[in-house]
Formats: sequence, C-alpha cells, structure tokens
Amino acid sequence: MNFNKLEEQLFTGVIADTLDSMGLRNQVMQHHIRPIDPSFKFVGRALTVLATDVY
Repeated sequence: MNFNKLEEQLFTGVIADTLDSMGLRNQVMQHHIRPIDPSFKFVGRALTVLATDVY
C-alpha cells in the first residue's frame, strides 16, 4: 500500500461518503481525535476495541 499516494488523493469525506453509501455509517474517527503535531496526518488501518478492567 502506497501511503504517500493515499495521503494525496484520499480524505476523510471520500471515505465517509463511500461507507455511508454502502450502509456502513459512523465508520470514521471522531473530529476531536487529533495528531500530537498539527503537521502530522493519520493514514492507515485501525482496529477499534472495547477494553475493561478485569479484577
């Protein structure tokens, strides 16, 4: 996968609209999740998990 090409041509709106049209809503990160440095960008796969403490 060429991440430089993805970064140049693909943006959140395209991904969200495509997934919405497939009936897969709420599949992108929330807007308040930001990189540490504003010049950084998120790109790649993610796996969401639900964690809980086990005693």
